[in-house]
Amino acid sequence: MLLSDQNPIKLWPSAAIHPEDQLSAGSNADLRSRLDDYRLELQRLQDEMEERQSVFRLTKTLARRLLKEPLFKLTGQYRRATHREDHLLQTKAFKPYSLNYRKPPARGTRPVVVHVVGNFCVGGVMRLVVDIIEWMSDEYEHVVITMHNPEPPAVLGANVVEMGEKTSIREFARQMTIFNPAIIHVHHYAPHCLHQPWLWYRTAFLAAASFGVPVIEGVNVPMTPYYHPSVHNYVFVSRYVQDTFGFTHCPNRVIYPGSDFLLFAPRPRQFSDTIGMVFRLDGSTLRKDSIEVFIRVLQARSSTKAIIVGDGRLLSCFKERVQKAGLTERFTFSGYVAYETLPEIFSRLDVFVVPLFCASFGQVTPFAMNMGIPVAAYATGGVPEILDEPSVIAPTGDADALAKIILGLLADQNRSAAIARQNQARARQLFSVEAMVKEYASLYASVRQRATA
Repeated sequence: MLLSDQNPIKLWPSAAIHPEDQLSAGSNADLRSRLDDYRLELQRLQDEMEERQSVFRLTKTLARRLLKEPLFKLTGQYRRATHREDHLLQTKAFKPYSLNYRKPPARGTRPVVVHVVGNFCVGGVMRLVVDIIEWMSDEYEHVVITMHNPEPPAVLGANVVEMGEKTSIREFARQMTIFNPAIIHVHHYAPHCLHQPWLWYRTAFLAAASFGVPVIEGVNVPMTPYYHPSVHNYVFVSRYVQDTFGFTHCPNRVIYPGSDFLLFAPRPRQFSDTIGMVFRLDGSTLRKDSIEVFIRVLQARSSTKAIIVGDGRLLSCFKERVQKAGLTERFTFSGYVAYETLPEIFSRLDVFVVPLFCASFGQVTPFAMNMGIPVAAYATGGVPEILDEPSVIAPTGDADALAKIILGLLADQNRSAAIARQNQARARQLFSVEAMVKEYASLYASVRQRATA
């Protein structure tokens, strides 16, 4: 639709509200309701656009199925194209994680939970699914349907079905029929701007709706959920994501991702004047500027060293910037490492740094908290909610302010120890894997009960 003088934009009444004006509870609820309406209308338009393009996509699908795909499979190009970036996992220090069932699978038939996730690569969503599988295997059988399972796999021992990005509703439904799930748990992280993953998730939702079993939608990143009547519950990884993006009229709840604090337990350590971070360096939560805070700290304190764990397209940018600053010898870039070796790396840190520009939760932060390591971070997304300590939070993107906080922690060991104890108590209260599993067990039972009522 073209906008013109004859078809003007109608501004919300709230457009005239000054940011410093106080809104009443009723006004705020009215604005949230309007926002929900606009979000639902936007999704309706997105769905309509996809439906109108269905004929064009059908033609492309037929051409791909009949001509391109057989040729690619014959020459080996199909899998090479699908797994073209999986070489990032193939480092000497990396090895796939092997499932370790904390509760032995029960004998006999168990209800099946199908986990739908865009990729099963190293990251927070993969860890969340793995924890659910390991800790709830006595009650449920688990299957993972994914668009992309890397080679080599990030996880060994899971029942993973890779379906590829060009999957139809019929293909999704056929897989679900094979497994006959009692629950479909969609771990959603693709907004519409990531069109192909969003379209893949949309196809999964439509297939799940046609199958007639309860659907749980986990919202793992800062984004508006995909609304569908078949979704029994929307689960957000933080209050920040729920309050900012959740539909107010839907059944919402927050379940914090849990961490294995038996593995990430406190260890005896001595001050080593080292700071570091552990993240996927793919640009989804970090930016090129994220490395700046480390450079500022090392420039201001000649004895400090930095450890950067992770891999992705930002790695070369970080290394180049560090080299330009003349600090290469004081930085360690480890790439991806085995999950079991992370506690040893954490134990070498005196401050864990969270220089994220986008964050819904960030599971590695509770790892550091429970190990008794002070954390300094940007005020991004759900990070202040996790830490609940304003003195270690800097404005997002202000590398100088965050560097000042880190330098203060390194210089004052008594204050660092007090914050570390506070972090540990908060992590054990809210972010343990046992607490998370208890919440999911209750949710799974309630949605099954409502489905059969």
